[in-house]
Amino acid sequence: TMVFALYPVLDSLWLSLHNIFIGLPQLGSPFVGLDNYVALLRDPVAQQALVVTLAFVGLSTILELACGLIIALVIHERFRGRGLVRAAILIPWAIPTVVASQLWRYIFNDQYGFANLLLFGERVTDYVPWLAYPGVAFGIVVLADVWKSSSFAALLILALGIMLLLAGVRQAYAHRTAESELMKQYEFMYRVFRSARRRLELAQDDADRRRILLLPAPGEQHTLGA
Repeated sequence: TMVFALYPVLDSLWLSLHNIFIGLPQLGSPFVGLDNYVALLRDPVAQQALVVTLAFVGLSTILELACGLIIALVIHERFRGRGLVRAAILIPWAIPTVVASQLWRYIFNDQYGFANLLLFGERVTDYVPWLAYPGVAFGIVVLADVWKSSSFAALLILALGIMLLLAGVRQAYAHRTAESELMKQYEFMYRVFRSARRRLELAQDDADRRRILLLPAPGEQHTLGA
């Protein structure tokens, strides 16, 4: 398993250290070291792509966790139709990503999209090309990702809550078991003390009292096991 997982990564890393001309294998693939990475860092398009990717990951992750927490709190409560709601919440996650992307593309289509129809009705001259604006398109992509992945985040939060609950139950049981064993020891010691006290009260002389307390008689040496 490790071989199949690591080999493509290591092979891609090795290829990235060469200058490869796709479609022209006769030119060879000379070794260039880290020149490809230096050129990538200096490329403004790559820099912009990196910023957009980091912004997408950060914003979508925060929104998915927030929405997932709300969904988890809702479906955790008891109410009529909870099973139906739980099944409906999982539908976006079950839809393949390709299908979901085409669905959102259709919703924000500039000619026949549902968003324009909902906002402007039959006034087609007022339709907005949503995906033509980079900022709006970025927000739509984040919205689509949050819509699809929030239900999965809710499942993870519920699973984590169950794990923490089980861990708390185990810890409480172990603590209660330890307290029970300690109480048994205290009870046994109390019974021994009460029995010894009762026998001391009924003792007739000092010899009986010394025998009860396992004390040596005057002039005798006390040893363990005596």
